[in-house]
Amino acid sequence: MIEKILDVNIPLSPVLFLFHLYPKEVKLKKKDYIFINLGILQAKRLISLNWKSICAPSIGYWLKEMVTNMSMEKITYILRNKT
Repeated sequence: MIEKILDVNIPLSPVLFLFHLYPKEVKLKKKDYIFINLGILQAKRLISLNWKSICAPSIGYWLKEMVTNMSMEKITYILRNKT
């Protein structure tokens, strides 16, 4: 879903999803890295919140959480980059 939103090709790598370490061939804008990291973080959060559930969290649930948390992340990003 992140690839569709950003219109980029991101190679699937466990290292990326576990440790946020990108392969060297991936060249993105800073804001794209931030968005991907936020998306992965939200996915991890949903998985941990629903770990006892039989069904995996849906993409719709992930998108809803991304929209809900995006405003707080935007405030944090602005404050962090103000200095």
